[in-house]
Amino acid sequence: MTQTNFWLTRRAARDLRDIYNHSLKQWGEKTARGYIEKLYAALDALKEVDDRARQHEKRALPFKIVASEKHFIVYEMTEGMPVVLTLLHQRRDIETILRDLTPDFLAEVAALRRRI
Repeated sequence: MTQTNFWLTRRAARDLRDIYNHSLKQWGEKTARGYIEKLYAALDALKEVDDRARQHEKRALPFKIVASEKHFIVYEMTEGMPVVLTLLHQRRDIETILRDLTPDFLAEVAALRRRI
């Protein structure tokens, strides 16, 4: 069993699936797989490059955000492990989306913290 360096919320897992499916339809399997692999590499590195999140931190408060490819990865550090909340395309209205989703994200992170 492979150990990951991050946790995905249900929404983040759905986002990754949707990104893959969109890429598959637009550009084919090879490109879709390569793009997803790059996103997973960025997810895997979140723990080590957490200070990069400060670059966009005002856009995502109270969460952290880091750019990867054409997406932003929104996450929260919990017990030293990144919890990936969502992945959003950079052309979307990040601030409005996060404002609307913040209560759900906070509840999910709190539930995760109670389990660990």
